[in-house]
Amino acid sequence: MKRLSVLLIAAVLLVATMSAALASTMYVDTANHKTLNLRSYENDKVVAQIPYRAAVEVHSFFYNDACANVTYNGQSGWVYTRYL
Repeated sequence: MKRLSVLLIAAVLLVATMSAALASTMYVDTANHKTLNLRSYENDKVVAQIPYRAAVEVHSFFYNDACANVTYNGQSGWVYTRYL
């Protein structure tokens, strides 16, 4: 039982470490130097506007890397990767 607990804890730590390692910082780079819309996944509603050259934390990619799940100023949502 003790060995199973140790293995379970090790697995949880490994997943947490891998998730943190996948996150990376990228910067908004729109061609017109304007803001980038941060959208919610559920209804595609704009939840924030990210300024040109602002840093975002990228967590994952979706739709053949066309969209990225990011966090900006504590707010999470989706952006088009071509603007990062």
